[in-house]
Amino acid sequence: MPVIGVTGERAIRMPGDTGLILVPGEGLVNAGRPITDSLSKVIIIVDADQLRGATLPQLGDYIALVSLLQVDPDGDTRAFPTILNLFDDPQVTPGLSDWDRSYLASLYNAYPERVNPWDQAAAMARGIVRDKRKTARQADEQP
Repeated sequence: MPVIGVTGERAIRMPGDTGLILVPGEGLVNAGRPITDSLSKVIIIVDADQLRGATLPQLGDYIALVSLLQVDPDGDTRAFPTILNLFDDPQVTPGLSDWDRSYLASLYNAYPERVNPWDQAAAMARGIVRDKRKTARQADEQP
């Protein structure tokens, strides 16, 4: 849910709201709104008939990832080593990958307030690259 970054109060109207929702900002277009997304609840429904050979640990990793991200169900993730490909081929997707962990870390370490989506995407990309370089250095240091 979009919330005011400083106070944690809702930044959108919900059914039944009668009062105003005041979001701090500047100018007529409210530029620089300190809005961030906050996860308050997740309801997960699993259709056991659709598991296609996925194990419980794989399913747990998949559910964790889609619960922590806003995943596009039509997104094409075949080019990436991710648990999001679980239902394409459970044998090739053992669990959360380094890519998944790096993506999650970059998302949650990026500046949380949605002032400019391109800045947030760039911050996430820098975080993923930084994490990949760190992992590569650690692999090179292994005997």
